[in-house]
Amino acid sequence: MIMWMRTKGDRGDRPLRRGADAVTTLAAATPIKTAPPLCSSQPPPFPHVMSEPSTPSLRRSSRLQAKRTPSYADNEEDDTSASVGPSSKARKPPVKRARKSASSGDAAQTQQGSPPKALGPRGRRRTLSKLVDMPLDILFEIFGHLHPLDLVHLSRTTKALRNILMRRSAVSIWRNARESVEDLPDCPQDLTEPAYANLLFDHHCHFCVKARVMTTLWTCRSRACKACLKEHFLPLFDVLVAASKLLPAGTQQPVKTSTMLPMEYISNKLLVPKGSANELLDLMKKCNRDEASLKLLEQERALYVKQLKESALQLVAWQIKQNAKRTMDLMDLRVRRRRQIIERLCSLGYGDDLKWMTFERVEQFIEHPLVKQPKELTDRIWNNIREPMIAFAEEARTERLMRERCVHYINRLAVVRDTVVRFLSRRPLWETLPSIADFSYHDTSFRLLLDARRDAFFQPPELPPAQLEATLNTMVREWRVAMAKKLYNMIIDATFPSPAASTATATNAAGPSAPSSSAGTSVSPTRPEPTPEEIGNRVYSATTWFRCTSPTCGALLDYPRVLSHTCAHAAPALNLHPTTDADDLRNAYALVLEETPWNFTGDRIVFDRDAQAAAEAVVRACGRDPGRTDGWQMAQGKPRFVCSLCSRDGEACVLAWKHAVAHLYAHTKAGQTGAKVTRLSKRDARIVRSLEPGRLIPYLASVYKMWGCTRCRVGPPMTLVETFDHCSTESVRIG
Repeated sequence: MIMWMRTKGDRGDRPLRRGADAVTTLAAATPIKTAPPLCSSQPPPFPHVMSEPSTPSLRRSSRLQAKRTPSYADNEEDDTSASVGPSSKARKPPVKRARKSASSGDAAQTQQGSPPKALGPRGRRRTLSKLVDMPLDILFEIFGHLHPLDLVHLSRTTKALRNILMRRSAVSIWRNARESVEDLPDCPQDLTEPAYANLLFDHHCHFCVKARVMTTLWTCRSRACKACLKEHFLPLFDVLVAASKLLPAGTQQPVKTSTMLPMEYISNKLLVPKGSANELLDLMKKCNRDEASLKLLEQERALYVKQLKESALQLVAWQIKQNAKRTMDLMDLRVRRRRQIIERLCSLGYGDDLKWMTFERVEQFIEHPLVKQPKELTDRIWNNIREPMIAFAEEARTERLMRERCVHYINRLAVVRDTVVRFLSRRPLWETLPSIADFSYHDTSFRLLLDARRDAFFQPPELPPAQLEATLNTMVREWRVAMAKKLYNMIIDATFPSPAASTATATNAAGPSAPSSSAGTSVSPTRPEPTPEEIGNRVYSATTWFRCTSPTCGALLDYPRVLSHTCAHAAPALNLHPTTDADDLRNAYALVLEETPWNFTGDRIVFDRDAQAAAEAVVRACGRDPGRTDGWQMAQGKPRFVCSLCSRDGEACVLAWKHAVAHLYAHTKAGQTGAKVTRLSKRDARIVRSLEPGRLIPYLASVYKMWGCTRCRVGPPMTLVETFDHCSTESVRIG
């Protein structure tokens, strides 16, 4: 009987017979060493095997022979005296050091001299190198459940996997993977399944392999970066010019070259691949200007390009749908992450703070870089973003507490706003009127409302419209008188400073500690009370000019324009840590009205003596007395002035009288003391005024904020362009 065995040293299949011949053959192939006999008188069982224990094998090198592991006897006691013959040459095994953590059984086995159990090799790194050795039907079943992009990546890992995936018999793998993608069109006839998957899902340039290339040329069946678009594509016009030289002259039915080329519209250009253009030109050269051949070529190529365009339209529609789905998936992830963060913060005790956030604070939370990420919130991610999110919640809590502190002022300012806003919307834009904040702060009735106890809440008064309008008109007249007196005192304090005035200015600059209707209108005890006529003459004087102290503005203002200046009503930043009642009032103004009463802190508008000196120079140039001339008299006749420093090289710098004051003031601040203005003659002024509209219209339309909406009377001043946009928006909202 023949038995087939495979050994490590023998790669072939050798027949081995049972019995002594089989043992002899095996010993000849692989030398065997056996343990010495227990008794010297006992003959060895196989003398012909034991006679050659140390004969080296002719198949192995001496290095491997030296490293060969010997066999040892079970009992090594009296080994030297008991061994005879060739077996006496066996070496003693080295005693292995016992492991400290070994059990008692292992220790006893080591003490008895038995060989320790051989330890296997250290754990090898498990790889998928044996994957290709699996049966093909199993591989095909596994690969068929992958995404097409995974197959593309898998085919680029090893040559063995590439040989499996790129053979024709593997087309079912790619087809099954493609069918797993939702709404994906079938593979076009001009593409293979792997090329189709690469075009759809692999975002690499097909020419330079640049990553993250999102420009897909569906008709041209390629992706290209910006650099490769310039290198590997040509404008359609250049191709048409080259093709026109290959067409016969005077043909009755001209050949339409553009229908034979795949092209894409990118950056306002029709681009054609160089390869397709060169291929078409070569085919046209082979036609040798034969009209029939060219027509046949046109039909074939036009049909081919038509198929490309039809499939490209399907792919574009699929891409748009996929992008929309991807956008919705990302939005769902962001919303889910936002809710998870809110739940975590609510569990920490910030539920009420997040519930009462303002619209601006909610927008900040939604757009927070740590919140808007399209990732699921895990415990590890939460531990990383916990501190910034708690800091944001603390800010929301601080803002909520600040609002709760000034909620009584918020209620009362809302009542004032609802009462006054309809009255202001019916007044003309050019009329000098108090703002809503001025009504609430300077009127006695509304001041009583503001000064009521904190736990009282009010609603708008239910008065007849005629009675309400009469009351508000009376408030407007009282406000004008109070503001004129306040400006008069400001002029006197700047012209004749006194210690009391300096103390009052410093107090106003620090902010009012408590609301007071007479703030800024007090008169020095040594100064007589001015009459209304004196106040009017001084305020309306052409030499009375105020200046805005804002670093970004610095405008010069006359009366009454100073009362409607935007910077004088600008609301301060919110004080998130208020300590006084004045802080609560300022916060309420900023929250409800987004403005404050005129010059609320006392340092936003100041009287400027340098501007007064410049105005006196302009008035004298007009031939009038600075002490007896007001702004209305200076505007009579519409005089024009020329600056001596800025007029040179045959060009004159011509200015109206208010611009002349600002121009001289600018020269004074720049240290140019030699500047002076001269009035133009009536004839020259008339010529200048005829040329002004053409130059001023662009500035009046897009620069100067001197327009407004009569319906939204309380809005800020706008340019003409902004006014048109505002009116169109409001008309759409009304309609």
